[in-house]
Amino acid sequence: MKRLATGRLRRHEDHHDLVYSRIVPAATDRTWAALTDPDETARWYGRWRGDGRPGGSVSITMAHGAEQPARITASSPELHLGLALVATDDEHAEPFGTTVDVYLRERDDGGTDVQLVHHRAEVDWLATLGPGWDYYLDLLVAHVAGDELATWDAYYPSMRAYYETLADLEE
Repeated sequence: MKRLATGRLRRHEDHHDLVYSRIVPAATDRTWAALTDPDETARWYGRWRGDGRPGGSVSITMAHGAEQPARITASSPELHLGLALVATDDEHAEPFGTTVDVYLRERDDGGTDVQLVHHRAEVDWLATLGPGWDYYLDLLVAHVAGDELATWDAYYPSMRAYYETLADLEE
C-alpha cells in the first residue's frame, strides 16, 4: 500500500516546525494510553523506562535496538505530551536535541485528533526526519485500531523527495 507524506512545515522568524495530524479511531483516554504506557508504546514505537512525570528522564528502546534518551517536558493526561529528545551522532561532538509536542483533542465521533509538532526541525534533515514521523504516527493509528502495522520500507525512500523539497513548497 502506497503511503502519503503528510508533514507540513510551519515557518517562524528564526526556525521551522514540522507539523503532522492524524485521526485515531478511539477515545482520548485510549489514545493517551497508547502514547504513554510502556507496554503500549513497545508495540508500535519502542519501550520506555524511567520517570514519566514532567521533568523526568526516560530512555526509549526503539524497535531497531537504538536507545533514545528523552526528558518529559509536559504531561497533561489526555491533552498534551511534551518530550525533549536528546541524540548524538558522528557529526556532533556534543549531544543535540529537539522538542516534540503531541496534542490530543476529543472528536464528536468518539475518535481523537492528534497533532504532533517537531519544533525547530532542521531543513537539511527533513528527508529522513519527515518520513519517520509519518511512519510512527501511522503505526500509532494502526496499533490503536488493531490493524496490521506497516513496514519502514513503505515510507522510505518513497517519501524522501517530498521532504527534500518541502521547504521550497512552503514558500
